[in-house]
Amino acid sequence: MEGKMSNYEHGNNGQGHRRVNRIAVVIDFDNQKFTCAGLGMAFLPAVLMVMARELGEVIIASTFVDVSSLNLQERTILYKSGFELVDCPRLSRDKDTADFKIINHLGFLSSYVDFDVLLFASLDRDFIPAVQSVRNRGRQVFIVVPTLTSISELVYASDGYLIYENRMSSENTPLRRASIMLKEGQTQPNGDHEAFKHLMVLRQIVGVLVSELKPSKPLGFFTIVKKVEEALKQLGVESNGTKVQVYLDILKWHDVLKLTDVPVSVNPVTEGTARRFYRVDTDHVFVTTPLEAFQDQPVSQVDLLSN
Repeated sequence: MEGKMSNYEHGNNGQGHRRVNRIAVVIDFDNQKFTCAGLGMAFLPAVLMVMARELGEVIIASTFVDVSSLNLQERTILYKSGFELVDCPRLSRDKDTADFKIINHLGFLSSYVDFDVLLFASLDRDFIPAVQSVRNRGRQVFIVVPTLTSISELVYASDGYLIYENRMSSENTPLRRASIMLKEGQTQPNGDHEAFKHLMVLRQIVGVLVSELKPSKPLGFFTIVKKVEEALKQLGVESNGTKVQVYLDILKWHDVLKLTDVPVSVNPVTEGTARRFYRVDTDHVFVTTPLEAFQDQPVSQVDLLSN
C-alpha cells in the first residue's frame, strides 16, 4: 500500500489551525530515468509534480543531474514541469557529484526550510542516513518507486512509498512488455507481436554490440549510440540517437550492456570525452541465444518506439 498523509497542527496566536502539507520534492534524475528506462517506462517529471501536488502545496522542487548530459528538450520539460535544475558535473568516470549535492540539499532543507513532507525520487540506498536525518527532524519522507517490484532498501528507511506506475495508466506499452520478455528469457511472441518486435530490435542491437565492443577496447556510451544507429540504418531500420538510447538503457538495466573499467589501451583524453565505458556480457542468455531463435516479423518492419 502507498503511504497516507496526515495534516499538521500549527499555532496561530495561541490557537491551533490546520494547514495543507508543505511539500519538498527532490529527484535523483539519472537514478529515476535509468530505472524507468530499464522497465520500458517513460520518465515524465510532470507526473512526479502531479504526485507531489496531490499531497499538498509544493514549496520547492529540485532535480539533480549533470546538465551537460541533457538535451534542450529534456531541460525544457523539467523547467515547464516546475523543477529547478541543480547541476552536478561528473568530475571523473567514477566521481559523481549528484549524491554529494543531494545529501547537502537534504540537510539544508531540514535545517532552514519550513516543510512537512519530502517526496524523494531515488532508489539509491546510499541516501539512507540522509533520509533518516530528515525524519529525525520531524518530517515525513516518502520515496517514489517506479513499480511495486522495484522497491529498494531506501524505502524501509522512510515513512512509505508512492508508486509512479499507478499514475501512468497508459504505460502498458509494447516496449515495456518487451523489457519483461527479455527478463523472462522469451524467444517467442506468445501472441504479443507488438512487444516482440521491440524484443527483436533489442536482440539485433546486441548483435551489433558484440561485433563492435571488443573485450580489450570498450566504448563510451554516446559512441555506442552512434555505431548502433548507423548499423540499424544499414539494416533498413529507421532510428535516431534518442530512440537508440532508450533501447540501450533497457540493455543496461538487464546487465546485457555493463559498465567496465577503462583498459590501459584507452586514453579518454585522446579518444573523446567519455568517462564511462561499456562492454557486452557475452555470457548473458540474451546474448548467447542466436537471433534465429527469435521468430516473428523481420526487424526492418519495426517502426522504432512507435508505441
